[in-house]
Amino acid sequence: IYHVNNWYGVGVGSVVFYNDAIDANTDRSLYRKDHVYTTADKIRAGVALNNEFKFGLITAMVDWGVYLYNPARHYYDNPEHPIYGLGRRPLFYKNDGAGSDEAFHYIRFGMKTRIWDNLYFSASAKTHLHICEYVEFGLGYQIPFLKKENRKHGEKIFHHRKNWWQE
Repeated sequence: IYHVNNWYGVGVGSVVFYNDAIDANTDRSLYRKDHVYTTADKIRAGVALNNEFKFGLITAMVDWGVYLYNPARHYYDNPEHPIYGLGRRPLFYKNDGAGSDEAFHYIRFGMKTRIWDNLYFSASAKTHLHICEYVEFGLGYQIPFLKKENRKHGEKIFHHRKNWWQE
């Protein structure tokens, strides 16, 4: 994350998701029932634009991501669809509205708080339009690339003690 100022940061990242809920035996009518789903079918990978907004000890996160590898885009195929048909859905496609299938992109939003120098707790939700795919809680560690004594004011890691990088 590149910190533009003391309250906003922006960055890009790569993401990999594994969704074990993709199954022919699920109650969701969106998935094709005639397909045998393998582990590779349940993996999605892509890139994301990350935004962070800092409010004191709390950081709000809003990420927008695009799937570059998404075999799940074919799980909703309708052979009678006038454009896509069965197995012809491109990487970027227009979905048929909320609840009909998943989009080629997602939005992930959440909150995190730093509980120690480089350790933080987070809670977030990954959504497709207004449908939440999952909610996650996590404990993270930020790898410090600069020693405290070598950090400039604009490169400091947020901490609740002012001027902690000068200690």
